[in-house]
Amino acid sequence: MNIENYNKWHILINSILLLIVSIYSWINEILEESYFHNIILKYNLYLGFILFVISEIMLFLSLFISYFYNNEIYIGITSINAYNIPLLNTAILYFSGITITISLLTKRKDYLLYTIILGIIFTILQVYEYYECNFSITDSFYGSIFYILTGLHGIHVIMGTIFLILTLKNIIYMKPSILYWHFVDYVWLILFICIYIKH
Repeated sequence: MNIENYNKWHILINSILLLIVSIYSWINEILEESYFHNIILKYNLYLGFILFVISEIMLFLSLFISYFYNNEIYIGITSINAYNIPLLNTAILYFSGITITISLLTKRKDYLLYTIILGIIFTILQVYEYYECNFSITDSFYGSIFYILTGLHGIHVIMGTIFLILTLKNIIYMKPSILYWHFVDYVWLILFICIYIKH
């Protein structure tokens, strides 16, 4: 590994750690104040959260439209085998969707913990896939859109995992965390079909 690659990974790891600490602190503050929330404030927080998810849907939609508009065959770009890590990650997110739904239906925190573990495994496998990838973000439009879409989704998985960890402390926010996690699941399914299988 040369110094240039070391600096890239160093910056990536530090950025992810800073993102995790920031999101954890922000959500933790909201959860600590939640004991003082009345019904109107809880409704407004939930409505704000739904609007946040809608804005995230629009963000991903614009990126997918960009991908479909500029979808070309690029010489020299060997696409990632969809039936290795991406398929495993699809199965992991599928089962995490099941475990989080079971957690809601049974009110058991152990299934929530299984979902958190699956989210962490997904993130580790995604980072490994980036490390093994034979093209970079600067190689072509496909490289750029691949890293932007999968990276943005990875950030959402990290945010969702943090949200689930904080939900272990305060179960009242179970429904928003499930809504967010299923949003992450559905985005990955579309991403898997369009970016990995179709290409």
